[in-house]
Amino acid sequence: MSRRTSVPLTLDCPSAPPLKASPYTRTLRHACLIVGGVVALATQLNCSEPSLRTWLEGNEPPPEAVFIGALEVVLLHLSDPGRKN
Repeated sequence: MSRRTSVPLTLDCPSAPPLKASPYTRTLRHACLIVGGVVALATQLNCSEPSLRTWLEGNEPPPEAVFIGALEVVLLHLSDPGRKN
């Protein structure tokens, strides 16, 4: 079950290849799309851009605090009554 968002897919938000995709990579990518790209998400999650790209691409799992931060971005977006979706 997937949800369509009104977020443009042309942002700099890499996605993991199918064999590396996981709840971590999908949540991070969704948060990346919501906030406007890797730079914005790295700033919001207080992590480096290269590390974030590594986690987005599924090369390593993110630290728990980073995943929880990304999950919060997604959940707050979903609970926003003014969002267009």
